[in-house]
Amino acid sequence: MADDDNDRAQVNRLAAMGELAAGIVHEVRNLLTSVRGFAQVGRREADIDRAHELFAAIDRESARCVDTLQSFLRFARKRAVARSRVDLNDLVDAAAGLVRHQLSAHDVRLTIERADRPLFVCASADAIVEVIVNLALNAQQAMPHGGEVSVRTCARGGGRVAAIVEDDGPGVPPELADRVFEPFFTTKPEGQGTGLGLAIGAAVAADHGGSLRLESTARGARFVLELPAAPEEAGVA
Repeated sequence: MADDDNDRAQVNRLAAMGELAAGIVHEVRNLLTSVRGFAQVGRREADIDRAHELFAAIDRESARCVDTLQSFLRFARKRAVARSRVDLNDLVDAAAGLVRHQLSAHDVRLTIERADRPLFVCASADAIVEVIVNLALNAQQAMPHGGEVSVRTCARGGGRVAAIVEDDGPGVPPELADRVFEPFFTTKPEGQGTGLGLAIGAAVAADHGGSLRLESTARGARFVLELPAAPEEAGVA
């Protein structure tokens, strides 16, 4: 049974990495095609103002390309980090410390509800903290006029534990719910984010043998990061 679970986890990891890598290749190819097109037109452009516009477009698209690759590299490097037995409650506290000021500056109240006992997982602490930070910041950005973000931890059935990030914003339209984890899919204005945050979060969760999913709610959005609970004897992976 343990071997079957390990095999399934490995399949999930490879599938997540494959989908993300395919999306990266597609997006970077599109960006470089745009850059090349702007450069070709710029070589023939005699109007200096128009040439400046083209150079600005080249700079913008090049920056997007760099951001895309850096996001993927951050994820890839975190996969290589040794994992340790850590309390999910502590990871949520660490994430809260990183985002509390920014949320407060945008009139968003952050509440934390810890489980009444330790919830140990075998994980790369930095990678899991970054997933929770990204979920909280996404929630804040979805509420430009303020609101509330809550993060709570709990034990779930089947030897799983979870960190649940919920907000009271407009939520995710039902027709988009199946697309939010697609690489480069975003509802944010152009230039605000790469559209990789949730895709990388889902890949990180899969890499840890867990999952990241969107659950339907009457109001707002609820994202559930679920991970396998660490056995009592677990140490460094």
